[in-house]
Amino acid sequence: LLELQTARWVWFALGIICYIIAFKRLQLSNLSVMVLLLNPFVYFDLMLGNYQWLIFLGATLPVAFGSWVVILKPQVSVVLFGLWLKQRRWVSLIPIAALAMLFVLQMYALPNPGRMFWSTDVWPYGIPVGIALAWFAVKRDDMLLALAAAPFLAPYVGVTTWTMALLPLTRNKFALAAGMLVSWVVGMYWVSLPNV
Repeated sequence: LLELQTARWVWFALGIICYIIAFKRLQLSNLSVMVLLLNPFVYFDLMLGNYQWLIFLGATLPVAFGSWVVILKPQVSVVLFGLWLKQRRWVSLIPIAALAMLFVLQMYALPNPGRMFWSTDVWPYGIPVGIALAWFAVKRDDMLLALAAAPFLAPYVGVTTWTMALLPLTRNKFALAAGMLVSWVVGMYWVSLPNV
C-alpha cells in the first residue's frame, strides 16, 4: 500500500517500538533495553524486513494469543510451549499440534540446512546448551532462559534470532557488555561473508 522506501521506514519504526514494548514486558531494566537496542542483530532483523520483534512480543502476551504469534517461527517456539505447559496453560496444546504439523510439512519443503548460507545455527553442537537452558527455564519458570534456549535447539537459525541468547545476560551488566561485544564481532563477521 506504501511506496517501498516509506514502507521500510514504517516497518523499521514499528519494529523498534515493538522491541521496546516486548523488552519492557519482559521486565528488563531501561539500561538493558537501551543496550539490547544497540545489538547488531536487532538492526539486521529490521533491515532485512524480518519480524523477530513479533516473537519477543508474542512471548509476553497471554498464552491464548501469544502462542499464535510465536508459532510464526516454529524453530524457536518449542521451548516456550514447554514453559507454558508447565504453567498448566493447556490452551497452548493447540499451537503445539499445529507446530508438529508444520514441522512435518516443512521437512519436505525446506532445503538441507547445510545449504542455507544465511543460517547461523550451531546444530547439533548447541543441543546440550539448549537442553540445559530449557531445563532451567522450565524449572525456574524463566521466560528469558526459554527464549535463550531456542536458537541452540533449532537446526536453522537466522542471525537475527541470536538476540534471544543475550536476554539472560541482562541480569548482569558485565555479562551483557561481554555479550554485546561478542554479538558485534559475530555480526561484523556475518556481514563480511560473500553470500550475505
